[in-house]
Amino acid sequence: MRWDNIIDELELKKTIDVLKPQHQLFEIRILGTDKRKILSGYFTDSDTLIKAFDTVDLRNANVYITLNAVNEALYSRSQHDKFVANTNTTSDNEIDRYEWLFIDFDPCRPTNISSSDEELKLAYELMEKVKKYLDGIGFTAPVIALSGNGYHLLYRIDLANNNDNIQLVNDCLTVLSQLFNTDKVKVDTTNSNPSRICKLHGSLAQKGASTQSRPHRMSKLISVPDEVQVTPKDVLEMLRSELPNEPIKTTRNRTTQA
Repeated sequence: MRWDNIIDELELKKTIDVLKPQHQLFEIRILGTDKRKILSGYFTDSDTLIKAFDTVDLRNANVYITLNAVNEALYSRSQHDKFVANTNTTSDNEIDRYEWLFIDFDPCRPTNISSSDEELKLAYELMEKVKKYLDGIGFTAPVIALSGNGYHLLYRIDLANNNDNIQLVNDCLTVLSQLFNTDKVKVDTTNSNPSRICKLHGSLAQKGASTQSRPHRMSKLISVPDEVQVTPKDVLEMLRSELPNEPIKTTRNRTTQA
């Protein structure tokens, strides 16, 4: 394929196998430098997706995937197995169920630049700290990934898409942010809505210019359990119960999406 330096085909296939097994429907969204143009496509397998990438320009663009269960009817939209510009994308009410709790560790830095090696190291250290905490309260083993500029913990969950569970997921991320945020790295609390998109691991993170101090990096899965097990809802409720009565003060800083 012509985007070998932007898409790692083997890593992408591994990602789809882990996040969307058994030909589950997912949306891929491509965001470029032109904020007015968004490319969207619906797919059920990695081979068709890889072929579709050859039809678009991926230079200076970032590629994302829907994590949760997309309503199967959306496969009949105009972007069926191909990319279409400025069309309907997946909304919150078009997600059937939560399948993943998405915890994103994002280094604080000015907008639209890649993270430095030191910032990435700090994100990894905070991710490890949070993982150890969640291990201790009964969370199952997560998928661990490099976003290119930060790190992801992805915990398999199984929750209906309703107001109560939206609040539960939001509260879980809020607990982690209030307990663990530093002035250098944040847990992104905006990732609680059902249709939230995540960096497609196996694609290049292209924030700003690629420089020696802040290079573009290929996102990838770092660790996948032999069996990806569901973290029960009561364990999520246990995490939510740790929500402090008073917000823990953290140093404000500018952040950007990993």
